[in-house]
Amino acid sequence: MSRLTRYHFDCGNSNTGHIGFCASIRATSREEATKILHEAVPESISVRPYDDHPAVEYIEVYIATENVEPKDIDSCEPIGTPETPLQEFTEEVWEEENNA
Repeated sequence: MSRLTRYHFDCGNSNTGHIGFCASIRATSREEATKILHEAVPESISVRPYDDHPAVEYIEVYIATENVEPKDIDSCEPIGTPETPLQEFTEEVWEEENNA
């Protein structure tokens, strides 16, 4: 069984550009993490205005995931230890980690 790693993507920087976006993906390789990100992120996301401002008709953010590459990974962190192989990531595992 390949060891899972948490890969962090940093795609854009809202401090220097218009949009910033990041993602954390669990995978066994940089290439697999990139493929999962391509499959998981939609081409666009509708954003509800923060305060439901009546003058805002819509906000749509477009994401060119096909341009995201393994080089956009800025950090990775192994999950678990070689002595303790991890179970496959499931919704139950996510809930356990996020409700601890």
